[in-house]
Amino acid sequence: MKLAICIASGLASALFGLLWVASAANAVSSASFPADRVEAVIEPSAATIYTGEMVLLRVHTTLFGKTVALEELRQPALQNFAWIQLSPDRWSATEIDGVQALRFERVLALFPTISGSLTIDPFVHHLTLADADNIRRTADLQSTSIAVDVDPSAAAPGGQGVGDLWWLPARSFNITEKWEGDPDRIPTGETARRTVIIEALGLTAERLPPPPKLRSPGIITFALPVERKTLLSSAGPVARAVYSWDVRPASREAAALQALHISWFDTTSRRMREATLQARRIAFARPQTDSSLYASTRTPGFLAHSAWYLSALGGFVIGLVIVLMDGKEGRELGRGLTFAKVQTWRQLRSLRRAARLGDVYRFRVAVCELSRRDPRRSRVWLATPSVRIGLTALDAHLFGPTESERPDLTAIYAAIRSAWLSLESHAVDPIAVLDAPTSAQQARGVEVAAATLVTKAITKMRFLITTHSRRRVGSSR
Repeated sequence: MKLAICIASGLASALFGLLWVASAANAVSSASFPADRVEAVIEPSAATIYTGEMVLLRVHTTLFGKTVALEELRQPALQNFAWIQLSPDRWSATEIDGVQALRFERVLALFPTISGSLTIDPFVHHLTLADADNIRRTADLQSTSIAVDVDPSAAAPGGQGVGDLWWLPARSFNITEKWEGDPDRIPTGETARRTVIIEALGLTAERLPPPPKLRSPGIITFALPVERKTLLSSAGPVARAVYSWDVRPASREAAALQALHISWFDTTSRRMREATLQARRIAFARPQTDSSLYASTRTPGFLAHSAWYLSALGGFVIGLVIVLMDGKEGRELGRGLTFAKVQTWRQLRSLRRAARLGDVYRFRVAVCELSRRDPRRSRVWLATPSVRIGLTALDAHLFGPTESERPDLTAIYAAIRSAWLSLESHAVDPIAVLDAPTSAQQARGVEVAAATLVTKAITKMRFLITTHSRRRVGSSR
């Protein structure tokens, strides 16, 4: 009996020792893990924060030796702050001081809306934890509150910017522009599109200013809809705005598009800066003038391509001059053919063309031009009765108080030509072959035919030169 009692007492002592060792081991194991925690940290911690300035808030939850079954981070109301979450919540496995841990992170961008001493209330992380035996228990971890002192934007160096009502605190601010079409060579009747792109780190898109008003003298602008977008990055939100205008000059005169200035506050250097786009010249493209076309015909390439035309024309004219100057008729034509008479004959041709078309206004203008070119003769043939009666009837039809019948323009033209030719018995009429010939005109048929051939040859050569030069100009474009 005594032996049995001794054996039972020894077993009890051994069992108690094992239980004590296990409890001691558990106590040592629990004491070796750091405490679970939730932290809310503001970064960067600038000495002074202004209203509207971005503040990054990072919320971290750290768990040691735990398995998370369910979780929910309860965010406070964040009164007096505008905010945006920069990325989805993230869990990661890490090691802290040699101990395995689970780490949770949420990143927010906060923007104080008022000045003063503001408070960020605690974040509460509600967790459901599971042990090795899949026994679950709940735990609530809470961060500490944060006090933030905010100054008004007007207290910043430079205030809100000279002449700028928009307070733009940003870590970086970029402004660029691009043009669709050359603003200095806008085709007539068209517009050039100007696109201005603003990107600001530390702002949301709705806080960027509206499109600036382009009110430059001599320029017409048509504003297009604004495109706004907020892009998320690890450094903060990036605000992006795209402003577009269709621009054209108000007249043929060139004008200057005003420079664009936007003031912003650099939160890194803590001072005001200004983003600028330089002024631009706006003008229509100048069409090619006759002088530039003539200049293109003086290039070596044009002369080389025109050598055949020039050689053929030169040979023809030299041969024709030899034939004409060989006889008496040619010598008379050489003496009578002057530049002033050729110009007058051309005006007679215009007069005849207007008469055949029945264009009374063009006919009257041609009569005035003919009298202006040869004032000495015009005083005589305008006084001829047949011409005077015809022009009086024409003026009554055009300018009379009552409507009258249109006179016969062909008859008036015949009277003017007859009176003009009668003033000089040896006058040459190069356009007489186009009308019914008279006996006097038939006597000078050879001279008229020769002069007509010369005129046609010169006209043909001018046509070839002009066509060739226009082709060269078109290919160069």
